[in-house]
Amino acid sequence: MIYKTFYTLHDPVTEEIKFLGMTSKPLQVEINDLVAEAMACKGDGCPKCNWIKEILNTNRKPLINMIKQIQIASEDMAKNELKKLEKKYFPAPVEPEEEPEVVDFVDQEADVQPEPAPVKKTRTRKKKSE
Repeated sequence: MIYKTFYTLHDPVTEEIKFLGMTSKPLQVEINDLVAEAMACKGDGCPKCNWIKEILNTNRKPLINMIKQIQIASEDMAKNELKKLEKKYFPAPVEPEEEPEVVDFVDQEADVQPEPAPVKKTRTRKKKSE
């Protein structure tokens, strides 16, 4: 049996959760390792390393927060638990329902006025005088 700590990395300014991870190390060691990994990363690297570098460039460090620590029998179980937590903390975006297209039947640009309905001429009968 092994112990795994599941954690989130937060932006130190907005406190927005950016990444989710797991480790068997103490969290302070984990954050130091993540910073060292980001500093060693060359070029564009991975999104996590790029984000950590951005934070470090503002003289801050990412915030690390323990979600839970559990005893697990295997790495596969740990990965499954991480997937469950990803769904909780990073749910799939919901596609907005498409709004029905509004059709404007009036041509706003045309100066054409609709033709008036034809007037039906009616004859009136004169009454016969008695």
